[in-house]
Amino acid sequence: MYASSRSEALNTIVRRRIFAGNYFLMKQYRQKYFERALKVRRIIHDELRQAFREVDLIVTPTASGTAPKYSELRDTLFSKEDNDDYFTQAANLAGIPSISVPVGVAEDGLPIGVQLMADKLQDRAVCDVAHILDGLIRK
Repeated sequence: MYASSRSEALNTIVRRRIFAGNYFLMKQYRQKYFERALKVRRIIHDELRQAFREVDLIVTPTASGTAPKYSELRDTLFSKEDNDDYFTQAANLAGIPSISVPVGVAEDGLPIGVQLMADKLQDRAVCDVAHILDGLIRK
């Protein structure tokens, strides 16, 4: 039941990430991959914390473009989705608050989003700016 529910409920990308995570946590690969990844995570965290000494928020794209059709993702084996993950991973790795909000509409009628990131414990600032942007877009 567990295996079948995972297969039905989780898409290919999520299942692939779970398998990769299990692989990299295995004892023989821990030092080679996992400990190195922790060092990279610390560098990302430290660089973002340094940036927040100078600015209150960082605004980045949420993705490389508008949302693709499912058939386009399936035909490319979800490679666009994998590549677009790079836009939002820094906040997750650094453990900082972030939110993605629509800020416009592309020519194809699909929304374009940006990600707002703030320093730790500045969740309210992220939500306040997101609310302001939402109000500006809806006008």
